[in-house]
Amino acid sequence: MKKLVIFLLIVFSICFVSGLNINEFELNPEGDDSGNEWVEIYHWNEFDLTGYRLVNGDGGEIELSGIFDGYYVYVFEKQWLDNKDEKIFLYKGEELIDETEISSDPKNDGRTLQDCSGKWIFEENTKGEENFCKKDEEEMENQEEKDASPLEEQENLADERIVKDKKEIELPTIELNPKDIKIENGSENLGKDKYSKYGIGFFCVLLCFLFALKKIKLRKNEFR
Repeated sequence: MKKLVIFLLIVFSICFVSGLNINEFELNPEGDDSGNEWVEIYHWNEFDLTGYRLVNGDGGEIELSGIFDGYYVYVFEKQWLDNKDEKIFLYKGEELIDETEISSDPKNDGRTLQDCSGKWIFEENTKGEENFCKKDEEEMENQEEKDASPLEEQENLADERIVKDKKEIELPTIELNPKDIKIENGSENLGKDKYSKYGIGFFCVLLCFLFALKKIKLRKNEFR
């Protein structure tokens, strides 16, 4: 029973500490960096920072202390963060609790780096308040819809163009009347039959004429 209680306490403490994270930071504030750089730490419940420390990309360390609930903002007394290729680590003793990605802030204004479920975004600062993550998600969804609509319009225009091209390519159909075809063919055949009959008749008459002429010649020869 005692071991179970100890195990549950360890699990609870791990879950409790795992809710602690670096939530937002300012690398390059408007104006002078000294005294205007800051880092924000978040925990969903009351939390004691005793024994925790911040470490920057150059190995500089700052010890933390104090109890807070929600958002804890630490303002650096002097310039402590680089404007380019900077990274912040949160340690408890030698245990790494959280870290940022390698970040740069080329803009000398009020925008900060903010954690949105592990994705760091560059937005107007929300120092001591909830980050702009939800707003960004809505804007991204709206942007995706805007980006998708021109594609759909282009696809519809392409389909219409294809249909139009097909209509232009199609040859006009010619409707033929079978009756007209039969009549034309029949009239041609009748004309050919008519001429052939005349030719045969003329040939027969010619043969008869030649035959009669031959007989006449034979009779003249007999009388002689």
